[in-house]
Amino acid sequence: MNESVLIRSLPEFDAFVPEWRQFLQQHAGRATVAQDPVLIRQEIESGQAGELLIIGVRRDGSLRCVAPFHVVTETFPLRLGVVRLAGFRARVLRLFGDHVVSAATGDVEGDLDQVFSQLAGLGGEFDLCAVGSVPCGGPLWRYFSGGERRRRGFSLRRTTFKGAIVRQLRLQGSFEDYLQTMKRKTRYNLNRSVKKFIEATGGTAQFRTISEPGQVASFLRDLDRVYARSWQARTFGYQPRHTPREEARLLEAARHGWLRSYLLGCDQGPVAFVLGFQYDGVYDYHEIGFDSGWRAHSPGNVLNMYLLEDLFARDRPQVLDFGFGENEYKRIFGNHAFEASNIYLLKAGINRGSLLVRTQYRLSRVYTALHGLATRLGLDAWLRKVLKHR
Repeated sequence: MNESVLIRSLPEFDAFVPEWRQFLQQHAGRATVAQDPVLIRQEIESGQAGELLIIGVRRDGSLRCVAPFHVVTETFPLRLGVVRLAGFRARVLRLFGDHVVSAATGDVEGDLDQVFSQLAGLGGEFDLCAVGSVPCGGPLWRYFSGGERRRRGFSLRRTTFKGAIVRQLRLQGSFEDYLQTMKRKTRYNLNRSVKKFIEATGGTAQFRTISEPGQVASFLRDLDRVYARSWQARTFGYQPRHTPREEARLLEAARHGWLRSYLLGCDQGPVAFVLGFQYDGVYDYHEIGFDSGWRAHSPGNVLNMYLLEDLFARDRPQVLDFGFGENEYKRIFGNHAFEASNIYLLKAGINRGSLLVRTQYRLSRVYTALHGLATRLGLDAWLRKVLKHR
């Protein structure tokens, strides 16, 4: 017998956590650090979680699935590539993490049926549902048949015309064994980048691992300093990271042994960072950034070399997940890949959510066509350079 439970308040959340924790420890398939009740509660306390809408599914009295949703009011951007054209307010149903957590063995489709049956009765509380980095061929994708099938009043739509590649590194053998799987020229170029960076710093290059609570505040200050000089800040706008909310989140992760971030610097200050977490055997490569003033010295590749050597050397994860989206460094360092998409789940009929998503989808098709034209004309590399270094 299946039944679902709906968690809407903090007292209900706290009462549910012991059962949730037991499920994660004994029955669940893979969950991410963002789906741990500890960090979700921290988000609730920060006031940034919006409205809780967590669905649990029990089978014969035992918890077998958790869908940790929350509803946030945010600006839905309409973009042509990285260029923002307009923005509209919308109530968006989002998951903590990137998937519904089901039991490692069980009826996943039945779990999703329960979840979306519950959501169908709450459709008036949100405009659309957004889920990031959904594997094409994974349980949620199959449930909606890749967008060809409507289920429980919802249909799936990609956020872009095409999916993206998620690259991972499956860590086996030693760091030296791993390097030998690369082409000889690639190994030479990476080792040369490390040597050249050390020379450029006058021998003062420093590599630090950030994992302790006492390191969090200074790491965030350094992260802010680097990010302000990164191509991402110039392209998407600067947003400070050393905020009370982010400090509290990283402190909580550090207290539980999940924070594993890295910083590359020298006597001139911080140069590059990786913000990452290790949880349940997976290293989540959450974000990388580097000071564009150092780009000639390949600080991103240098930091990745130090990072990978450290991951192989101690508390080795099974997998390093580079996250959604393609990039040259991911192709260099990854050894496994699959296609994924950021998706929206839309309610039936003409409504605010479907109009916004369909408009963005059409913009994505236009961008794909323009990008293809730029590639054929040999302008794509030049355009990327302009956007990153403007």
